Amino acid sequence: MEIKFKKEDYNIEEIKKIYDQVSDYTTYLKDSTIKTLVAISIYRFQLEHNKTIPVNAFTKTYASTAEDAYRHASYDLPKSFLPFETIIDKVLGTDGLEQFISIYFVPLLEINIVKVTCAALDVSQKELAEKLGSSEGTIRNWSSSNNPPDWATKFMNLLLENQKNKLVTTKLKELIELIK
Repeated sequence: MEIKFKKEDYNIEEIKKIYDQVSDYTTYLKDSTIKTLVAISIYRFQLEHNKTIPVNAFTKTYASTAEDAYRHASYDLPKSFLPFETIIDKVLGTDGLEQFISIYFVPLLEINIVKVTCAALDVSQKELAEKLGSSEGTIRNWSSSNNPPDWATKFMNLLLENQKNKLVTTKLKELIELIK
């Protein structure tokens, strides 16, 4: 089910949190307009599907898609290195945003769990195969068909959740050290 968004439907603070998580994996993700568009896309995906996704792993995996989508939609979006707050006002509610979302959402709707897991854990498909007790060829097949069995999808989701928890724990330890 597709949700129709109006400018007032966006929670800017939530988009900003996602924006801050989007790392500058490539040169074009240093561009604040593209980072803003990616953050809005992820925000909308999370609302539509009522689930969170690992932001950095996702943007690392689909960075080239964002670049292509931006090129197609750029006729009416500013390309710049302006602050997020300046960009968000220019972007929300434009036709260019809707075009970007429609192009960028195609891979979002078909998240390749193998690619996202490898990117999030910073492991190769061979290393992921070892974690899952499978062969590298099996993992390669799952990745190319984007159709791993349910048990493998659940296991990879657990690996992603574990990685997220490790990051949270690290941040909490850093915070405790600051408080001391």
